[in-house]
Amino acid sequence: MSLPKGTKWLITRASVPDQKVEITSSSGEMFTAKYLDIGDPSEFVGEVWIRDENEVINIKQHNHTAHYVAFHTGLRRAKGDAYAGSWYDVAGHSGLQFSLTKL
Repeated sequence: MSLPKGTKWLITRASVPDQKVEITSSSGEMFTAKYLDIGDPSEFVGEVWIRDENEVINIKQHNHTAHYVAFHTGLRRAKGDAYAGSWYDVAGHSGLQFSLTKL
């Protein structure tokens, strides 16, 4: 099951400011999202996969104008609507912590 359309999430990444994102579409395991309240046109395309009690999320962030791409991968935390893992981007951020928490 994917993240529900219309839900809002806080994305926290080491080395950059926290931001809010909103899920704009959701179908099966796949979802898309966009930033809220900032002028960054990045598109987030992600997927959530579940097996037994484990849940993994993978998100690609792409800003065509800035030629920017980042990848975020993590596991669902045991309690609550949150994921935690690592992220990498073309600006050189490498293996830093990231989290996605439902608002």
